[in-house]
Amino acid sequence: MTEIIRVLELYSGIGGMHCALQDSGIKYEVVAAIDVNTTANKIYRHNFKGTYLIENGIEKLTVTQIDRMKIDMILMSPPCQPFTRVGKKLDIDDLRTKSFLHLLDLLPQLTHCPSYILVENVKGFEESQTRDLLIKALQKCQFHLQEYMLTPLQFGIPNSRLRYYMIANRLPVNPNYSWSNTEQLCYSVPSVVQPNLRYKILCDTEKRCYHTDKGVNPDMISMLNSKKEETNSLSQNSDCENMSESKLDECTGCSKNKCEEEDWMFVSHNDGEGESSKTNEDQVLAKRLKTKHSCDTEEEKHSNEDDLKPLCCMCDNENRLMDESQLLRQDDETEVYHGKCLQLQHFLEKQSAEYFKKYKLPDKDLKRFIVMDVVFPCIRKTICFTKRYGHYMEGAGSIIQMSTEAEEYMLTPLQFGIPNSRLRYGHYMEGAGSIIQMSTEAEDVTRACQLKMEAVEKKNNKNWGEKEIDIVRKLQLRYFSPREIANLLCFPETFDFPEDVSTIQKNRVLGNSLNVHVVSVLIRLLTMK
Repeated sequence: MTEIIRVLELYSGIGGMHCALQDSGIKYEVVAAIDVNTTANKIYRHNFKGTYLIENGIEKLTVTQIDRMKIDMILMSPPCQPFTRVGKKLDIDDLRTKSFLHLLDLLPQLTHCPSYILVENVKGFEESQTRDLLIKALQKCQFHLQEYMLTPLQFGIPNSRLRYYMIANRLPVNPNYSWSNTEQLCYSVPSVVQPNLRYKILCDTEKRCYHTDKGVNPDMISMLNSKKEETNSLSQNSDCENMSESKLDECTGCSKNKCEEEDWMFVSHNDGEGESSKTNEDQVLAKRLKTKHSCDTEEEKHSNEDDLKPLCCMCDNENRLMDESQLLRQDDETEVYHGKCLQLQHFLEKQSAEYFKKYKLPDKDLKRFIVMDVVFPCIRKTICFTKRYGHYMEGAGSIIQMSTEAEEYMLTPLQFGIPNSRLRYGHYMEGAGSIIQMSTEAEDVTRACQLKMEAVEKKNNKNWGEKEIDIVRKLQLRYFSPREIANLLCFPETFDFPEDVSTIQKNRVLGNSLNVHVVSVLIRLLTMK
């Protein structure tokens, strides 16, 4: 019988780590969660009513308190402000690192030291003095550890969110595992966890699933069933020596240039606490895949190329939009991870046009058009969303263009067998997230691109009149809803907010959270024996 892992969740926020535990499929019990943010704690308590939530600072924890908990695992995402590129990078001199440094002092003193530790933070943490102190503390406690730099784009999720992760294990580590005591950062996860990367297989199947005369490719269902059986077999066999060589490719000591994208496998989602709460998600997925898209034409129904048709009418001009829309992007990242990502539309809400009116950009924000990152539902990448999304524009996240027609064909993550997905954004616009464009007219996009090029060249957007604003207005730009942000962060559909939490508050706490799916994969890797 598999033992239950007792977990201490530090800097628990709205419960991203807790959701990742659920998604990982391991057997666990969250002994306690600790955070000082009152809004985040309200949301956490709303979603995890049975969990003991401590609303004190972590710097008040004592060795005796932690030993009494008899924890096996610590999951934590310490404050990122001391290390972020837009901050002052005060590192250990920042008061917000005080609680984390206190915890590092406690670890070597514990009688009952945990066996597993997972840390998440922003890019920049890997170069900090705080990180060096973390490594020293873990080595003193005889942990095996591995550091990663990962983005959801590598996992098939259309959101750029490059983050530092570290997993540490005090138990004897299988020598085949690539993360054992490596001193260099890895930029991809080892293939031993590929069966858990469910978004990747959906990237390969999304186009051929929806456009057959029966509404679903029968071979797809057979493939899902066979992959489920293969996944179950791999999950039950924890002895890596019985696995094939291809599933044990190592990434030890890899550099960014050496780590190559690997082929991905499918695994179904387990949204319960361990194996005992598994649901028959394959049947649910198969049922959803049978839903026919009303954007199919008669020609599409009678062609062997049906599987390659676009998913909705927004994509009819996809090639043209992809070329022109690059002028509407503010994506300065050189890494290209999004070739195998799902289209953004699968993470958007299926709601009426009336529902989305509250997220539409007001005219006063349209003058900031030249610094917006504008995306379409058929695009496979959005920039990182932060808590500033909403009144800060440049670099704060993407804005989406979406037609009212296309809303009829919107798909939720659950229709893809996905519990949801993750993203960062908030009440700022610059550097906070993407904005959705709600028009399908390619001519509108062309005029907007021309306007932006002229404005950038002449630097005259501050002098725009009604004519220029009307060109941007026709794009029908809107913000992502909090539910869509949660979807892109892979939060499960069951995750929601108390009624008295405002949209600004929701976006702030989501902007401070993490990608549930990425962390769940690392938890699986961390606990493999």
